[in-house]
Amino acid sequence: RWPERGLTCTAPSEASRFSAAVVELLSGAGLPDPISRQLHEDACALGRAWKALCPAVRQLSVKLELFGENVCSRWHCDNFVGRGIVSYTGVVGTEYTRKGNVDFWELQHCGNNKCIIRDPKLVESVAVGDLLLIKGTRFPLPHGTARSIKASNALVHKSPEVRFDQQGGVQNRLALKV
Repeated sequence: RWPERGLTCTAPSEASRFSAAVVELLSGAGLPDPISRQLHEDACALGRAWKALCPAVRQLSVKLELFGENVCSRWHCDNFVGRGIVSYTGVVGTEYTRKGNVDFWELQHCGNNKCIIRDPKLVESVAVGDLLLIKGTRFPLPHGTARSIKASNALVHKSPEVRFDQQGGVQNRLALKV
């Protein structure tokens, strides 16, 4: 049985040490070898991408989560530099929209998903297995730019809706985050 918050580690961003930390993390997951190899490959690809985008980064967090009913269903921006995410199961991956489709006052004050998104038809999602890089609110801004959720160009996103099987059981979603 996995911990409620998933399997997590913090690793040095240097490629070989990061890779070794991911291998150690995955060894505790009890997954078949082909799945572990794919997770390792994706985690290392996301780690390399973040290192290229933010060369000063010294450590990266890696998290493998199994979501059931406990998902992040509210539209939000991540309050850190960024995140890479891959969903391995489910129908779709992370849902997102462009900032022109977001009422930022509602995003910061109301919390009602229907008020945050201006046009639901403009909401997009990544496919299962796609690697998505999400810019967060702490991503470095150009010199002299005042920090705000809108100025950061952070991606407004959320988890897909919880889905149920024909017997009414929750269809879990496996996700990797770096």
